[in-house]
Order: sequence, then C-alpha cells, then structure tokens
Amino acid sequence: MPFPQGRRVPPRPEGQPKLIGVLHQEQGVSGMTDMEKLLAALAEVRDDVDFAGEDALVDDGLIDSFDLTQIIAALDEAFDIHIITGDIEPENFNNVRSMLELVHRYQGK
Repeated sequence: MPFPQGRRVPPRPEGQPKLIGVLHQEQGVSGMTDMEKLLAALAEVRDDVDFAGEDALVDDGLIDSFDLTQIIAALDEAFDIHIITGDIEPENFNNVRSMLELVHRYQGK
C-alpha cells in the first residue's frame, strides 16, 4: 500500500539492522515501532539468532519448539495479545515479517 501523498518513511536509525521489505510502523506510546518491539522481544528469547536477517527460522531449524513456546509468550506479553493454537504454524514464525503480520491480525490492524 503506498503512503499518502507527501508522506515519507522515516530513515532507519544508525546501527539498527536493515529490514528489507518491512516498512517502519507508526511509533507507539513507548516510542518504539512495532518492529523494534518485536525484535526486542525476540532478542530476549534468543540473542544468538539474527531474526531480522533470516527467512526460514522454523524450516531451517534455527528455532525449535521450546524457542517457539517462548516466542509466543514474549509476543503475548509485548503486544497484549493471545496467540491461539490454530495459529502456531511454521509460516507464521519463519521470519519477522510473518510474526509482525500475525501480531497485527490479533490487534486488528
């Protein structure tokens, strides 16, 4: 979806990973974008995984079922949502874009 006329995507802060194909979300009350909030929650679970740079986290075995359980709990807490069992599918957790889309579906965005 294109931005309204005259609106631009804010520049990426220096030192923040480049997220190809992911637009910066509006900043919330915390001052963090939804993507920044998501990446912070994921880093709390596994700080040794480059979540922003991977496209097949589940399929390539970079995260296992225990990690997935922790990720779901972290997303539930960070975004005040409750992910149901039916949405626990590899395609919803293979990359940060899919996870953010899942979060936004629960938030009604």
